[in-house]
Amino acid sequence: MIENVDCSLKCDHGEFFYYDLNQNKLECRKCPANSYSVGGDFRICGEKREWSEDILSHFKNICYVRCEGDDNDMRVNENCDNWKINQKHSNITTGTTNLTQGTYVAELKYNTHMKNKGKLSFGYTKKTLIDELGKPNGEFKFFVDYVEVVHDKNVTDEFIDVYYDLEKGDHSFLWTYYYTKNNFPLDTDYSEFKMNLKYIMIEGVEDGAYECIKCSKTNNPAAYSKEGWDHCEACKFGEYFDKNEVNFKMIYKLTLIIHLASLQTMSIK
Repeated sequence: MIENVDCSLKCDHGEFFYYDLNQNKLECRKCPANSYSVGGDFRICGEKREWSEDILSHFKNICYVRCEGDDNDMRVNENCDNWKINQKHSNITTGTTNLTQGTYVAELKYNTHMKNKGKLSFGYTKKTLIDELGKPNGEFKFFVDYVEVVHDKNVTDEFIDVYYDLEKGDHSFLWTYYYTKNNFPLDTDYSEFKMNLKYIMIEGVEDGAYECIKCSKTNNPAAYSKEGWDHCEACKFGEYFDKNEVNFKMIYKLTLIIHLASLQTMSIK
């Protein structure tokens, strides 16, 4: 039985909770190489290729097409594509519908419990155009606890960051992007209408990480980290990963020599 343990401890990014059975003590330890932690936060960072099917499965990810004049005629995940992860695992993107009319809607929902006060942040881009009626088409809405806090219908391709303070307790988040096909010429390319969600960070979910996350070899076979890191890096062009030393060794000189040699061979022929 574990008794009289100080549970007020908080662990930083790159650390995890470790219980020392001999000393009956809870302590923070650094994550070993090739793993990482973001402390008590929830984070999906597109820059670090952290989007995965496993992470996306924790969201309610749906799409539907709303017919004009009948908001009740909505068949979830029929005749439409929901949010998908791009090939680089750097963001998720909305889809489209094969129907010729109606309003395409993509929704992404996430629920969490905040152990501490914190904040939510995310970054996105989206496509909005002016239709034949002179109205913006391609709009984004964001809800916290079913209250609308963002309604973006600006005609811009700029990357936008959103920040929102959160109290302790349960919270629900909903990202919604939608556009209508009815008010554009028949030959309009609707593949332009996209929203890209690059990162999501929720600070204050826990007091620390209970385990470290292994660097994903699925997203990037060359992913690695050093002890105590809060993310995984990836080898760049001209580098390879040394599993024994956890470092890089440059081979671009050899690559360049081979390339020059091939060019000389081609010129001789």
